[in-house]
Amino acid sequence: MNIRAWVVEILPKEGLTLVGMEFIDDQDRPKHLMKPFPTDWVPLLIERLNGDQRTPDEFEAQALAIYERYPYKKGRIPAIKAIINALKFRSFAYLMEMTERYSHTEIVIEEMKKPIGQKKYLPYPATWFNRGRYDDDDLKMASGVSAERAAFLRAQKDLQERAP
Repeated sequence: MNIRAWVVEILPKEGLTLVGMEFIDDQDRPKHLMKPFPTDWVPLLIERLNGDQRTPDEFEAQALAIYERYPYKKGRIPAIKAIINALKFRSFAYLMEMTERYSHTEIVIEEMKKPIGQKKYLPYPATWFNRGRYDDDDLKMASGVSAERAAFLRAQKDLQERAP
């Protein structure tokens, strides 16, 4: 079914945007519809309805750029696949920003300082993207593991700093 969508009117007080849609029904007749959606859904909705114009090469190039920003370089091929899948639901700019934010969290920086060969408690990039960790709150995103583990790592760091 071929659908075309566009913004008709933004209703800021309600936090809604009216979206106009045009499509062809089963009898090849054009149909028009206008429906309110939450304003923050609209850009992705319109992109989805009008069809994502990115080519597979563009998806791969964007995924590679995001992968390069991820702090822990493990499992490159599954990571690229996971990032491409995430790009179907989130914008490139959003994923890049969340990956950057994650890379600069205190726990990630501490884990990356560990010498080679010492276990790092960070998720592989494929795991992080497949589980949608880019949408988590900062504490969960930062730890890459549970909130309990993050608290343990902070307490451990505090003890090391207090040790004579």
